[in-house]
Amino acid sequence: MKYKFHELKGKPIPEDANEPVKRMLIEELKCPEAVEELTELERRKACGGVDIIFGEIPKTVKIKTNWGMVEGYDLIKHRVVERKFIIISYKHIKNVNIDFRKEKNGPERNVSET
Repeated sequence: MKYKFHELKGKPIPEDANEPVKRMLIEELKCPEAVEELTELERRKACGGVDIIFGEIPKTVKIKTNWGMVEGYDLIKHRVVERKFIIISYKHIKNVNIDFRKEKNGPERNVSET
């Protein structure tokens, strides 16, 4: 089910709204502790996020929440180049269960009507 962010903002968040992200945290990262943190942000309808920094591997997962709903998350890779540079690249993955598009104000107007 796809939810509209602007209709849910400030209301209780459906249990499955952030499910794709929670599934990734448990199945792929094996990090149920991050799910606990995300669940707390949902409960508080918080704007914020959860960052997971891998200990030995130079990677990070950065999850961004808005009103407790996950907009998406970034998979971040860190690379040190000859002690001169640190290169950080990332890929953004959207939460497919929530539509964050802004609502249009009023009825659409046809250009020929003006």
